[in-house]
Amino acid sequence: MRKRILFICIVCCIAWQTNAQVANNTIVNDNSTWATLFYTCFDNVNTTIVEAWTDYYFFAGDSIFNEKIYKKIFYYSDEQHTKRFFAGLMREDNLKTYFIKPGTIFEKTLYDFSLETGDVFEYDDFTVYVLQSDSILINNVLKKRLIIVPELHRDWEIDTIIENIGCLRGLLYPLCYMCNGGFSELLCYTQNDELIYRNPKRSKCYYDNPKELPSVQTITPGKTWYIESGYACPAGDETGCFCYYGLQTIKVGSAKTFNGKEYYELLTDDMNQQWNVVTYVREEGGKVFFYAESCDKEYLMYDFNLNMDDEVVLADPHYPISLFNCKFAGYDFQYKVIEVDSIEYNQVKRKRLKLMNIYFPSCYDTWVEGIGCMQGIDNPAASLRVGGVNQLKDCYESDKLIFVNENPKFCWVPTTVNNVYQDWINIFIDKSNILHIVNAKDIPLTIYDIQGRKVQSVFPNNDDYQINISFLSKGLYIVSDRIRNIKFKIAIK
Repeated sequence: MRKRILFICIVCCIAWQTNAQVANNTIVNDNSTWATLFYTCFDNVNTTIVEAWTDYYFFAGDSIFNEKIYKKIFYYSDEQHTKRFFAGLMREDNLKTYFIKPGTIFEKTLYDFSLETGDVFEYDDFTVYVLQSDSILINNVLKKRLIIVPELHRDWEIDTIIENIGCLRGLLYPLCYMCNGGFSELLCYTQNDELIYRNPKRSKCYYDNPKELPSVQTITPGKTWYIESGYACPAGDETGCFCYYGLQTIKVGSAKTFNGKEYYELLTDDMNQQWNVVTYVREEGGKVFFYAESCDKEYLMYDFNLNMDDEVVLADPHYPISLFNCKFAGYDFQYKVIEVDSIEYNQVKRKRLKLMNIYFPSCYDTWVEGIGCMQGIDNPAASLRVGGVNQLKDCYESDKLIFVNENPKFCWVPTTVNNVYQDWINIFIDKSNILHIVNAKDIPLTIYDIQGRKVQSVFPNNDDYQINISFLSKGLYIVSDRIRNIKFKIAIK
């Protein structure tokens, strides 16, 4: 009789504890599943995916350990759910989630949804700082969201955890940059067989073929770059900064076909004056090419397949290629890769390259996969443009912020354009239809027709630069120094 009463008491206590725990659960809920994608790359900085698999995590049954009740966690490693493995024990209490790894006897705090912005908590062997606490609408339900970073290394990987769903790297992987020998991301979360969350970057809840996982794209419809521009301040300014001119917008426009290949317009607002075509671009196999109409030929603009010590010769869409019989002064734009690493931004791992100009070692550029050059998407090899400077401010994809340049190369001082430059530069046409550009060495200029259509980019390399413009039709043209917002009218008779 006593044994029966004792048994009933134990069962009642377990039921009471279970009900009390379920009442404030945020993660440990029955009939929940997490589909987590794992993938490995060629190496830690090469983003070519060579292996991919998906694990399904779920709860099944209880376990009593150290007089506490835990849920058992298992996962399936195949889509048919035939290969089942034990993943550990988990319990919740007072908005905190505790986890015990297989083969260990100590529990650790996996999640704490009582935290607010600025709070810290101990996780494994380091302290976690809550960068932001807010709410997000998931499946028409507001859920608490925490953005967390390591306390001592806030420039490291940023993680997002969401109430009921857990970490967006996967249920068991907050602040785990490389787990199970690869990278991870949550694909789907279901509750009672209802899909509550799906990774917006992925179209399915299961992947096992690396070829199904698209690589990071640089040129996509709806992508927009904002680029800060400036110029060397007048003599006597010792701030070490550049005079700030304004914010330029570059965006991907409509598609157009040349020689059977589809390109996208790369448009600039020309400092909020009007939209003009910079060039036409296409992407293939980690490379970006631009099409030069005047030469009816495409040139390499970016190559994200490059690795350490690789060398590459780049064309510049702003450089007057047609003046060199559709060749370009390649020695100016011959680069060597001197650093290769990767960064994660907007939960996307991106390859990053630092390239040094071989002939001018003090000149270098930085590229980020999916974003382009840190001096602007249209400036893949801009180091030698000493007449003006540009730097990427941020990048958007369909109005969603996907990248912010957190290490700007140039600093600015506020100023207005000094009109003395208009008297300093002299532009005229002689009787032989030779355009003379005087005192404008190393200043990028653009020739437009009277309708505002771009005719040619010009980059004077001496103080009396001459161009044969007899190929142009009669009429008025504008030579524009976009950096200083100076325009010169010329007439071809």
